[in-house]
Amino acid sequence: MRVVERAVLSDGLRQQWIEACRQRLPHEACGVIHGSREGNLLRIDGFSPVRNAAAAPARAFFFDPAAWVRVWYEAKRTGKPIAGVFHSHPDGTAQPSLTDTIHRLNWGTYWIVGMAREGVEIAGYLPDEDAPRGWRPIRLEIV
Repeated sequence: MRVVERAVLSDGLRQQWIEACRQRLPHEACGVIHGSREGNLLRIDGFSPVRNAAAAPARAFFFDPAAWVRVWYEAKRTGKPIAGVFHSHPDGTAQPSLTDTIHRLNWGTYWIVGMAREGVEIAGYLPDEDAPRGWRPIRLEIV
């Protein structure tokens, strides 16, 4: 099986994703992304927020179990494959933190929306024990 090396995202969907994360500030937003694979390319075609049930939501995320089940069943019902998870970093960084590494979900792709005041960066990763810091970056192209 080939790994995801790059992903494409429309600018309109990028703006919607950023706005969904902005609405949850100062807390971390979290959820899943939807998309389809074509070889080593991931076409991101949507996202679904999941309520952040972390004890300290400004510094961490934890999917609310009931909300997660609803999102999962809705994805199955509509045929929109879940291609990974995302969360935001209100401090603006788009690199996985130590907490992200320790608690990472080894399931699909992993996306971080860095909510810096000057601009927002979306970065994708794959968990990879052989890569530096345990993460392999995914090249994101906005189309």
